[in-house]
Amino acid sequence: MAGYFERAMDAIYRTQIATDCVVSGVSGSIRVIDKTDGIDAPAPRNGKLKVPTVAPAVVLRDKEVAAKGLTISQLVGRSLTFNGKTWWVHATEPRPRPDGVNESLIYIRSKR
Repeated sequence: MAGYFERAMDAIYRTQIATDCVVSGVSGSIRVIDKTDGIDAPAPRNGKLKVPTVAPAVVLRDKEVAAKGLTISQLVGRSLTFNGKTWWVHATEPRPRPDGVNESLIYIRSKR
């Protein structure tokens, strides 16, 4: 049986907070939370200096990706289309939820 937090997240992903997303090479869609206006993200190391930056991102649930037969790491290089725009997955980073379960945060870059 799903815990309280999982039931709450299911409810959030059914609302307008989340949107349908088409992943290249996958039939159907998954629900994501659009964070393309930017999030605080670590920048790649430049020598020994690590400076945070703002990067577009999308939040999705590992269980929805797994239901499509993929792992989170297999999203890198694929396109994600949602809210009328296409983005390419640049990197992934699991972020723990308050209940300790990892929910992936995907860094994306715009299609060129």
